[in-house]
Amino acid sequence: MACYISLVFLLCFPAVYSDNRNNHVYQRKIVCELHEDGTVGFYEEVALDGKELIVFDKEKVAYAPATQEAVLLMQLWTKHYADAKSNKLFMENECTQHMKVYISFIKSFLTKKEFKGSRQSVSTEEQD
Repeated sequence: MACYISLVFLLCFPAVYSDNRNNHVYQRKIVCELHEDGTVGFYEEVALDGKELIVFDKEKVAYAPATQEAVLLMQLWTKHYADAKSNKLFMENECTQHMKVYISFIKSFLTKKEFKGSRQSVSTEEQD
C-alpha cells in the first residue's frame, strides 16, 4: 500500500457579489501530495457555495469547467485569475517543499515528551 502525505490549502471568503437575499462563499482548494516513492501529485478546485465549478487539469496545464454552468465563468477566470503554468510550478515544487518543512516540524513536536511551560500534569492515582 502506497503511503502519501497531503497538504491542503483551503481559501474561503465571501464572494465578490451577493444578491439581496443571500451572501455567497468562494472556495479554492489547492492540494499537493508527496508519495512515499518521491513522486508528487496535486490538484486544485474552485467552488462557489460548496459547488465545484472549476478544476485544474494538470495534463493540459489549464483550468477546466467542472459543470456546464461554469463554462461562461471559465472565460472570466482564465482572463483574470488563472495562471496555470505558475500554479502548476507552485504545486509541484513550493507546495511540496513547504510540506517537508511542516512534516519535520510536526514530527519533532510530537516526539517531545515534555512541553516547556506546560502546567498540566497527568496522574494515574485515584482521588477519594
